[in-house]
Amino acid sequence: MRMKKIFTLIGVALMVISTNAQSWNFSTWEAKTFAKGSTETIDGLTVNPSEKDIVIDGNNKTVDGVKYTQRLKFGGSGSPTTQNISFDVSGAGTLKVIVTSSSGSEDRKFGVALEGTEIAEKDAKGGAVEAVTVNITGAGKVAIYGKGGVNLYLVEFTAGGGSGGSATGETESYLAVKEDGSAASTEFANPTASGTDLIVNVATANVTLKAVASKTPARSQTAGMTEETWDKWNDANWDGPKKQNDIQFYWMQGSGNPYISFQSKTIINNDEPTGDYDPDYTYYQPDGSMGLPKSGEYIEVTAKVDGMFKIGFWANKGGSRKLYLIDKETKKALTWDADETKTQYKVEGYVNGWDEEWVETEGETKVKKAKKRFIPYMQVNNYVLGDPAAVNDKVLDAEFNPTTKVVDQVNNAVKFGWFVFDAKANKTYMIFGSDWQFGFQGYQFTPGASISGYTPTDPTGVEAITTKSNTWNANAPMYNLSGQKVDKSYKGIVIQNGRKFVNK
Repeated sequence: MRMKKIFTLIGVALMVISTNAQSWNFSTWEAKTFAKGSTETIDGLTVNPSEKDIVIDGNNKTVDGVKYTQRLKFGGSGSPTTQNISFDVSGAGTLKVIVTSSSGSEDRKFGVALEGTEIAEKDAKGGAVEAVTVNITGAGKVAIYGKGGVNLYLVEFTAGGGSGGSATGETESYLAVKEDGSAASTEFANPTASGTDLIVNVATANVTLKAVASKTPARSQTAGMTEETWDKWNDANWDGPKKQNDIQFYWMQGSGNPYISFQSKTIINNDEPTGDYDPDYTYYQPDGSMGLPKSGEYIEVTAKVDGMFKIGFWANKGGSRKLYLIDKETKKALTWDADETKTQYKVEGYVNGWDEEWVETEGETKVKKAKKRFIPYMQVNNYVLGDPAAVNDKVLDAEFNPTTKVVDQVNNAVKFGWFVFDAKANKTYMIFGSDWQFGFQGYQFTPGASISGYTPTDPTGVEAITTKSNTWNANAPMYNLSGQKVDKSYKGIVIQNGRKFVNK
């Protein structure tokens, strides 16, 4: 049924309707109590307080740069048929809710049902308000309910494609730095301030990305503080563009160690307290037992459909540095395995100092040049980029002749490259460092693709160089700096016959 309605934004409930989306923002609703036993439908959303009152009241929160001033409080546990809110959908799509636990410290759950059957159970975080998505698989009545005290700020449904995107299609990509390295992308140059964070939001056809940089606690002269009472902070920032000088690899780097919590630590010098205090951090553990970081640099990516991600990173030297790829729902780090049928991701890229010499013919002269060597299997053990105890034949190609010296070099050298992994529709994945900040280059996403059929390839295209001839092949493949094949109509920096030039 089509409805036409003229409304103001003050004192009325607002439902945004288009051919593909329905959205209820509770900040625009009238503050009121829906009494136990009553049922009321507002702009297509039915409120069903069958067991307890459901309340709309004031509460200011900002999520991803959007300010919310009111919430809907379930007031207790519900089910697909009781103590819930519901609305009808005509087909499959994606449900998004802005949600939190009613407890400031305790995580709770909420459920989503379709036609009376629960299809998802999701976390509502204690002390954190965040967006959560659920794939709605078909037409019918969608119900949302708490499993304990849960508060909602927004409910949004986007129709289409089983999950709102195309299941197959061309690779889509995003770079955090402009292709020529001259400046940060528009999104990273203009992050949104939200509390102690600077947030970057990006969307392409099938992918949404959230990148977060945070304020960091500075050295203090006040004893006994906690993270809630810490009195000195460094501002959040996104630093860049940055470049790996020996190859055109650009990235942005956010501030903030991704910590679970911290407390005050006394600084000692010559066995005597100095009167200064640093934060003593508790960090993430890959089994998920400590939960997820509440602050610090991280990125989140979510795809509307199944497919394969390729995410570019830069990692500074240091053998203890770990770079985690996380399933946000389970809070567990994905793992690498030498058996390609078991591994959850692949890592490929480069290590500083790992070069090879090749000869380029320039007229009658042969010139030796250094070429950064591409490593098709960089990962050497679960979670860690570089661990001398875990080297095996799958890590390094045989031509690398791994020795103790080479392994040490890998373990204490800059590494940069790409995580390649399978993504499930509407599942969110996180990337962050163990106790440090990594560089984010960008992403590629290919709907319907999988790492099971993926072969690591040097994305710079320089492997196409031939040293046996100085013949220029005008029909040779042409690549942009993201490693994507382009045609002659492409404008910008390209690689052809192993050489970089500007195609005008």
